[in-house]
Amino acid sequence: MYPSQFRWMLIMSETHMAARKGVSPPMSLYKRKAAAYQQLNAALADPVNKYSFETILGVNAALFVEARIVGPEITRMHLKAFDQLLMARNRRFAEGTDSFATLLRFSIYTAYLLCECEAASRAYLRSTVRASISKFEVIQRWVIMTRQQISQAVSGPSWNYQTRKFQAAKHRLLQHRAIKPLITPSLVYTGYTHIASHFGTLLLLNLSLYELGQDIGSFFLDRLLLIVDNSMDVDRKTGKSLLKLHALPMIMAQARLDVLHHYTRQDLGLDDDVEDESLETRSVMIDALKLFSYLSDSSRKQLIAVLFGWLMDEPSSRMSLSEGILDAVEAETQIN
Repeated sequence: MYPSQFRWMLIMSETHMAARKGVSPPMSLYKRKAAAYQQLNAALADPVNKYSFETILGVNAALFVEARIVGPEITRMHLKAFDQLLMARNRRFAEGTDSFATLLRFSIYTAYLLCECEAASRAYLRSTVRASISKFEVIQRWVIMTRQQISQAVSGPSWNYQTRKFQAAKHRLLQHRAIKPLITPSLVYTGYTHIASHFGTLLLLNLSLYELGQDIGSFFLDRLLLIVDNSMDVDRKTGKSLLKLHALPMIMAQARLDVLHHYTRQDLGLDDDVEDESLETRSVMIDALKLFSYLSDSSRKQLIAVLFGWLMDEPSSRMSLSEGILDAVEAETQIN
């Protein structure tokens, strides 16, 4: 771990301890943060060190910590600046995605930090509600089409290898002993962060499958499960998996990077001028999490049931994006 990362870990720990005790952060925290920013600014102003791995990881660590404090709008601006730094580094050294795979993994995951932030302004929300609902509707139409293809592949005389492979990969995901208890819609939540993380994880999973399609989506799911199996710890006494919900987005991000390394840009449908397909995905996630923060507890649970239902092959009225759910979402996010 680089010193710049360690500084921000201390800042996060000190902030967390103050919040747990219900007291104001100590002056030492502000001094530590000021010193950390001075160090980052000095590194960014240095043409030699500006694009170093240590500097970019330091900026990422600052973004990781500050996203919990400053709110979605400011965090979005910080993300944009961070993206520009990453792109400039890549162009400068002409290195492929392999050179900063870890950075992109953190870059995607940063969106999930916003689930701990209160949505900042209803004026900003106005432009995101319809975009989020439209994206939900697009994904559901794709899910319905995919279900029809699976039904035809199972009942029809022809052998549709691609569709059946996708169906099998989804089944393994839903039945995996470590993942199944984390994504089931019957979770008992410990607080807002828990339910928002559940929503975000299911949305990223569905969004990834929609963007990648059946063939590449099967590879993505296989990679996701392989990473889980290779890195999963278990409780020695109970034999239960120690995998946590908040770790799944990180694993999905790594699986998506594996997709980028395995397939060509043409296979993925990426234009030559698209430098990082994760940027649009992350933007969708931020908008959806922002919308989610305004919903009632009932609507939140209904949306989670819908997202989980999209992963199933058998349609269910309870697990579809009905007009009733959409009306409730729009009503609860109305601008007064």
